[in-house]
Amino acid sequence: MRDKLQKAFYKLKENDIDPNLLKVNINMSLSSSDWLRVNEPDDYINKYYIDIELYDNYESEDKTKIGESVCYYISEYDYANNTWIDVYDTADAFSGDLELAVSPIVNSDGGLKEEYFDNGVLYIDRFYIKPEFRNKGVGTIVLALLVDVLGRGAGVITVTPVPFEKDGREKIKEEDPNYKVEKMKLICLLEKFGFSQDKTYQEVWVKDTSLED
Repeated sequence: MRDKLQKAFYKLKENDIDPNLLKVNINMSLSSSDWLRVNEPDDYINKYYIDIELYDNYESEDKTKIGESVCYYISEYDYANNTWIDVYDTADAFSGDLELAVSPIVNSDGGLKEEYFDNGVLYIDRFYIKPEFRNKGVGTIVLALLVDVLGRGAGVITVTPVPFEKDGREKIKEEDPNYKVEKMKLICLLEKFGFSQDKTYQEVWVKDTSLED
């Protein structure tokens, strides 16, 4: 991974972006009642909301939001109640997108497959960089950070790569002429970090974190 990051840092500098002014702000949402599983199963999910920010200079607090991401983490084991979690049911109760994202990596009982056993799953639901900051190394740096920091405790990371409109508000529709081009850019970025397309659920790309990049 180091060589990929070095290239990305050089690319940032070539585009007059100081790597030290690029910040990733991660906020997590999980209440104590969610953790104790007092609420519905879909509430027992760590929700990460990420702002990608570029500061004006070292002295100023002024910054520009240049992208964002949303990630969900499901642990396979419930430490508060000393029991195993049905990952599939938990994902299905939350959303159809999350249910699809975990489908390739769970067994018939709803737990993670043996190769990911005793770990959780991280799903990168949204990954958006403003158009004027694309192809400049930003996406590579940020994805590497998410994979390393948020995926550190996960046995597997999944993504369903879907591109967003330029303003980041809506997903690009498949009939849009830009859809295939933008989706391929996302796939190329994912492949750079060891993600591969699942043979059965082809909409889902999977990274086994036990494997080297």
